Amino acid sequence: MAIRAASRLQYALLTGTRLAGLAFVVLPAMAHAQAAPALATASTAGTASSNADIVVTAQRRSERLVDVPITITSVSAAKLNNAGVTASNALSQVVPAFRLDYNGSFAQPTIRGVSTALANVGGGSSVGVYIDGFYNPSPLTQDFAFLNVSNIQVLKGPQGTLFGRNTTAGAVLVTTLEPQEKTAVQAKLDYSSFDTVNASFYGTTGIAKGLSADVGVLYKYTNGWFTNLTDGDDHVGKGYNFSLRTSLKYAFDDSGRNYILARYVHTKLVDPTTLDWSVYRDKDGRYETAAYAFDIPGAVFGKDNRHMAADPGFDPKFNAKLNAGQLTAKFDLGFATLTSYTQYRKERSRQDLEVDDSSAPIFRVAFNNLDTTKTQEVLLNSEPGGRLQWVVGAFYMDQVAQEKPFGAITPMIYPAYDTYIHIKSISGFGDATWNPFDKLFLTFGARYSSEKDSGHWDCFDAGYAAGFCPRPLGPDVTRISPPNHTFNSFTPRGVVRYQISPTANIYASVTKGYKAGLLDVNGFNYNGNPPYIKPEKITAYEGGFKYSHAGTHIELSGFYYDYKDLQVSIYVGTQSITTNAASSRVYGSELSVSQNLFGNFNISGGVAWNHGRYSKYLGAPGNVFDYTTGTANNTPVDASGNHMIRSPDWTGNVTLDDTFDVAQGKLNLNANVYYSSKIFFDAANRNEQKGYAVVNLRAAWTDPSDHFTFAAYCNNVTDKAYIAQVLPNGPGTAVAWNPPRVIGGSIAYKY
Repeated sequence: MAIRAASRLQYALLTGTRLAGLAFVVLPAMAHAQAAPALATASTAGTASSNADIVVTAQRRSERLVDVPITITSVSAAKLNNAGVTASNALSQVVPAFRLDYNGSFAQPTIRGVSTALANVGGGSSVGVYIDGFYNPSPLTQDFAFLNVSNIQVLKGPQGTLFGRNTTAGAVLVTTLEPQEKTAVQAKLDYSSFDTVNASFYGTTGIAKGLSADVGVLYKYTNGWFTNLTDGDDHVGKGYNFSLRTSLKYAFDDSGRNYILARYVHTKLVDPTTLDWSVYRDKDGRYETAAYAFDIPGAVFGKDNRHMAADPGFDPKFNAKLNAGQLTAKFDLGFATLTSYTQYRKERSRQDLEVDDSSAPIFRVAFNNLDTTKTQEVLLNSEPGGRLQWVVGAFYMDQVAQEKPFGAITPMIYPAYDTYIHIKSISGFGDATWNPFDKLFLTFGARYSSEKDSGHWDCFDAGYAAGFCPRPLGPDVTRISPPNHTFNSFTPRGVVRYQISPTANIYASVTKGYKAGLLDVNGFNYNGNPPYIKPEKITAYEGGFKYSHAGTHIELSGFYYDYKDLQVSIYVGTQSITTNAASSRVYGSELSVSQNLFGNFNISGGVAWNHGRYSKYLGAPGNVFDYTTGTANNTPVDASGNHMIRSPDWTGNVTLDDTFDVAQGKLNLNANVYYSSKIFFDAANRNEQKGYAVVNLRAAWTDPSDHFTFAAYCNNVTDKAYIAQVLPNGPGTAVAWNPPRVIGGSIAYKY
């Protein structure tokens, strides 16, 4: 076993050399930059400071990025703003190997090809999302607008030891601004294409000695870029987002290590963009919808990224409402620092879908989702310094997830079934880094997790009539209650790091992660299929090199994944069930570079090569549209050897950023280019998006007082049409699109 692990770690190190040649292209520029005196960067326009100063919390404590043996992309608020990235769905434009896709309105992030296509109630994604240390388990709210964000860290590779459940792909850590006693104000008003108005405000001030408060507000309205071909309505994509974050902080002293912070978070949104669907066009130029197959008189459907069609008087949309209360408490105990995170969050959402993607009155449905989550986490961190650094912690989550009702809208909603899932998760972990000799660091950690799932499925007469229910019903409702099930997971990690110099490190690691098991009450039946799905398991072998000095930062890594027990849908005869039926082999390498070339001119970017293939996947949905019946034919196929879903072989981005004096103020120019090679949205590799590039440009001038900034920008300069999701349904295959070209301007004020 040890020989096998060593060989795979060696393979991970070798894959890193695939991109190593690119590093040598950068090294001469790096040497030239070091030969010149270090120049201060202009903070007024938001340019990055020296990468040597970047501090991350990937190991649950504050450390220099160069010292952390994990592949991390850390993005500041300034870089996000300059690159035109204002929400998590655009984060891929500055983070190689990261994507955020959808299944309906369920956000499904992907890192290094590891993702999920399931939208089961209570299922969650493969990427752990933490905002200010608080876990967000719901895929319906993992696509969010950035409000008061100060930094985002994307951790690549499984994080089962440090962060636990649902981190097979990695984790996204979002840090927002905290209250401070010194009064500060930021405000911004933005107007762009499609009558989009985006206004935000942040203010903080001191109330009394040690007591401070802040409030952040965001409001966005848009008419959207779609036109409904049924009635010519070019506002069918209209929506809005109102978000509020406010907090109160009491510091017991000036150390910054003894305080209590209470926060309230509220979001209300209407967003049809993930549900304004056109129709997928197959390789023969035919459109996969019943309206096309039967040539229904008068029926129309969308054929591109600017047009859709829905029944007259019906607008597809996604509505969501989130309320959360959070309490952070931090205390210096002398020998260690104790941190507590307490959270209560309540989410309500509804999706109204036009399933056949045309104006023909064939089929539409509604989903109502209700999630209530309580979490408690406690961390105990050793004092910084010394040869032994450690952290221990415990995590508890109580989540109730419901979906009700599901039914055809004609125009009434006919309940088909209600789903109820109750998840109780508890885990404990420890992680320690020992420095036995100068420059050598050994890390070992482990987490044990236990989750108990219970639930039921209420099936109504309409569900039986539609064929959803597994057996004949009585006159009212049938409740199916599968037995409770407990899932246990053990996720250790081991790391060896060698410090070549204070500015450079090499490392090798073996880590494990898991995606939580599921009690599949939706798929429960009496035909011998188990009512539960085991956790996904992943073991990652990674080797890497990091360098950071004088405005230059380089990261190079290679990795190899053993990924098994994938939670997927398969067909047994004509019946679709969710089970652990697939395994994958993933390997690749990644290079990221950031360089201050001269003055305030910075270039940064990264490239990732990722080979993600199913090593075994029998019975995968074929998703072949049958033009004789006007419905999708899900004849099972053998997807072994196929590309994993949402796993492009190549992704990369380059950002050019410069700031110079103009009219006694500062002019910042920024250009960002993102590239992705071809991706597939299904395991059968039928539904695809060819390779594409997205270019964003921005120019901003800050006045001499450093209070006002005026900006003009253009996102998706080439107006590239590229797909956000492909969703096969019964009477049609739907396509949702990413935004077309957007031109806008803004005025910002800070004090």
